[in-house]
Amino acid sequence: MTTPSETAIRAAGTALARAEIFDDRVTADRPRIQAWAEAMDPHGIDQVDAIAAVTAHYSAPGAQTIRVGDVIAAARKIRRERAEREKGEQVAIAAPDGQLGGLPIGGADGTPIWSA
Repeated sequence: MTTPSETAIRAAGTALARAEIFDDRVTADRPRIQAWAEAMDPHGIDQVDAIAAVTAHYSAPGAQTIRVGDVIAAARKIRRERAEREKGEQVAIAAPDGQLGGLPIGGADGTPIWSA
């Protein structure tokens, strides 16, 4: 048995507390929080992603009782999608170079072929 980080314990406790609201079959007792935290810790899941994962799970039609693997998979998907959005926001689109006639060949090197 490993000792999970405080972040993992808070994330597991928060996820289970949220799941209790959605599903009467879920209990957030100390041993369960500890076990979920141990499973979640290697994935670095925080409280925000844990809550979002539980909410997403129970928002789906016909959702079954959530398990720690469901939280981990959903939280990782949420984190991956956020990283893709942030990466897209960081990509700056440069204004077209007037000398290139608006063509997307901004990295072209060499002497222009004017007759082309």
